[in-house]
Amino acid sequence: MAHFKKFKTIQAMFVGSFILCCIFNTTLSTEAQDVPLPPVNLGQSGFLDGVAGPGWLFEATVELFSSDEFKGPSGDTLPGDADLDTWVTMIHVAKITEKRLLGGFYGVEILVPIVGIDMDMSFVNDKNSGLGDITVSPFLIQWTDGRLFGKPFYARLNFPVTFPTGDYNESRAANIGSNIWRFNPYFAFTIFLTPKLETSWRLHYLWNGKNDSPPHSFGAQSIEPGDAFHLNFALSYEINPKMRVGIAGYYLKQTTDDRIDGVGVPNSREKVFGIGPGIMYGDRSSTYIVNYYFEDDAENRPEGDRLVFRYMSSF
Repeated sequence: MAHFKKFKTIQAMFVGSFILCCIFNTTLSTEAQDVPLPPVNLGQSGFLDGVAGPGWLFEATVELFSSDEFKGPSGDTLPGDADLDTWVTMIHVAKITEKRLLGGFYGVEILVPIVGIDMDMSFVNDKNSGLGDITVSPFLIQWTDGRLFGKPFYARLNFPVTFPTGDYNESRAANIGSNIWRFNPYFAFTIFLTPKLETSWRLHYLWNGKNDSPPHSFGAQSIEPGDAFHLNFALSYEINPKMRVGIAGYYLKQTTDDRIDGVGVPNSREKVFGIGPGIMYGDRSSTYIVNYYFEDDAENRPEGDRLVFRYMSSF
């Protein structure tokens, strides 16, 4: 419990962000008829991810992604020009109550993204910005006083649902919304290996709905992205009571084929790995986190660099 009190001021109720940074995948569909995965959390949670407690959280996140190469099914760079830049500003509000459930605290959250896309490619040029797909979790449980192998252990189980609220047009290449419902539950945890050294992990599984108004380029009645497993991981060390440094990363692997008009598409599964340094600085009321990620091993998606800045305030 001493660990929880110590880190609650830094990380209170840190439920994490579902940053909509993968909207750029829609660009591939116009040329290669590839059904893109919708946005998922890739690297927008990390240090002390599992640590949280009763109260309110306000979080604002800014993410910048840049890519100049698209990877095919075997990981080879696809020919042609490919310059893609995206930005996301995410507003995240969470409440963890004092109400106990299954030994933890019950909570809820909402995440509202504002998204921008700018693409300049050999087969399409487009830019767009606006409100993205809103995510709501009506049910999460936060555990604050566990032990694992005799070490302090904190965990959270969350069941967020994303609504198709983002701007979408069948004629556009740069769509802000995915035009599908999706369910992306996760289990997050933090274990303190020593009083100053921690590792945090978040394990997600993504189920996607069907888009019954696909881009005109498909010439189809419906498209459906495959399911996917993805995780975030982090290792950080406390330099002083206000600062932590370390590394963080993410991995995504699509587990089922995309479908067009109900028919599976071979060699359509996405994959990517990202890793990079990070720093966290916080006082009793506010926390700042910066992460930079270098991507590798991508398949059927862009591969680039990602900068994430987060500000959190708990009360």
